[in-house]
Amino acid sequence: MLRLQKHLSLRLQEHLLPLHRSASLIQLSLQRSLLSTGSATYSSPGHFAADDYLVSTCGLTREQAANAAKCISHWKSSSNADAVLSFLTGPALGLSNAEIALLVAKDPRVLSCSVDNTLRARLARFRSHGFSAAQISEFVRVAPCFFRKFNIDVKLGFWMPFLGSPDRFLRLVKRNFYLLSSDLDKVVKPNIQLLQECGLSIQEIGSLCVANPRLLTSKPDRIRAVLVRAGEMGVPRKTLLFRHAVTAVAGLCPETFASKLKMMANILGCSEAEVARMVQKNPLVLRRSMETIQRACAPGQRIDAKRS
Repeated sequence: MLRLQKHLSLRLQEHLLPLHRSASLIQLSLQRSLLSTGSATYSSPGHFAADDYLVSTCGLTREQAANAAKCISHWKSSSNADAVLSFLTGPALGLSNAEIALLVAKDPRVLSCSVDNTLRARLARFRSHGFSAAQISEFVRVAPCFFRKFNIDVKLGFWMPFLGSPDRFLRLVKRNFYLLSSDLDKVVKPNIQLLQECGLSIQEIGSLCVANPRLLTSKPDRIRAVLVRAGEMGVPRKTLLFRHAVTAVAGLCPETFASKLKMMANILGCSEAEVARMVQKNPLVLRRSMETIQRACAPGQRIDAKRS
C-alpha cells in the first residue's frame, strides 16, 4: 500500500511540473512585456506634448507654441516648467496669465531655468540695485526677451547712478529697449561724452535722454552729426534752447529738416532765413508733423506767425 502511494505521488509530480514551468515562463514573459512597454512609453518622443503644454498651461497661441516648442520638446516631463510658472506667478513677481504668455512666447527657455539658482538669484540682483518687486515685474513686462539674459550687475551698475532711479530707467527702456543691449564702452559712454562737450551736465543729459533715448544708443558718429546740426541753428550752447534744438534735430534726417523749413517758408510767405530765426526761438516746432505745422500756419494765422 505504501509503495502504491509513493508511486502515485511521483506520477503526480511528473505531471504537474511541466504545468508549473509553463506558468512561470508565461508570468516572466508578461513581466518583461510590461517593462518593455513602460520603457517605450517613457522614452517616446511624443510622450511630452510640448505644444499642448504651451497652449493649455502657458497661454500661447498654437502658432506661438509651434515656434516655442522647439526649445522644450526634448523634455521628459513638465516638472521644472511647473516650478518656474509657480514662482513667476507667486508673490515674488505676481505675473498675470497674459504676462506669462508674453514672457514664454518671447523666451521659452525661461521654463528651463532653475528657480533657485537662476530666477530667485536674478530677483535678488535686481533688488540690490534698488528695484522693488513691482518694478521687477514691470521690467519683465517691458522687456521679456531680456529678463533671463540681461547682465544685471554690469548694466544696472552703470544706469542706476546715471539715471538716478529704476522708474527713470524703465521709462527709457519703454521708449527704446536697445538701452539694454547697447555696448556701454563703445556706444553709450562716447555719446555721453559728446553731449558733455556741448556743455550739458550728467543730470541734463539724463533728462534730455528720457525724451529721446536714441541719443544714448545711436552710433557716436550719428550723435556727433546731430550736435553739429543743432549748433548750426545758432542756438547758444549750455542753454535750455540748445537742449531743445538737440531734441528737435535728433529725430529728423537732414532732408526732412530742410523740407520742413521750406514748407513753413512757403506757407508763411517769408524767406527760409526768417523761418530759421523763428525756429531758433522755438526749436521744438520741428518735432511736430507736417500736418500740425500746416494747421498752425493756416492763412488766418500768417500775420501772427510772421510776427513771432
